[in-house]
Amino acid sequence: MRRKTFIRCFLLGGLFVLAWAAFAQQGEPPKEVTLRGRIRCAPEELKRLYGADVDCRVDGHQGVLRTADGSLYTMLPNVKSYVLLLEPKVFGREVEIKGRLFPKSMMVEVATFKVFDEKGKAFTAFYWCDT
Repeated sequence: MRRKTFIRCFLLGGLFVLAWAAFAQQGEPPKEVTLRGRIRCAPEELKRLYGADVDCRVDGHQGVLRTADGSLYTMLPNVKSYVLLLEPKVFGREVEIKGRLFPKSMMVEVATFKVFDEKGKAFTAFYWCDT
């Protein structure tokens, strides 16, 4: 009788641990954020700030959002972020991004954005390709 009770408790405890581990792996969900900053080249920023040995001539510029506090946010490549990452006229400009920030990372999925001109006026930029 005691042996059966021990086995049941052991199995139930094992199932609890497995269920908890599966839940813990899911982690916290992404957080909705609004970020404002300038589009910069990540390697050049790291070179300027820390003296990193980089050469953008090999792979080109790697765009990131640099906020006022100096944080660098990588934008996941999607249709919305292509304008921010690929358009030279947007590079270096102030932008406001709304999207999802993924936990334990500095990676943001762009949902919407605004680009600001030199006078601070917001406008929407878009990217298209003629085929």
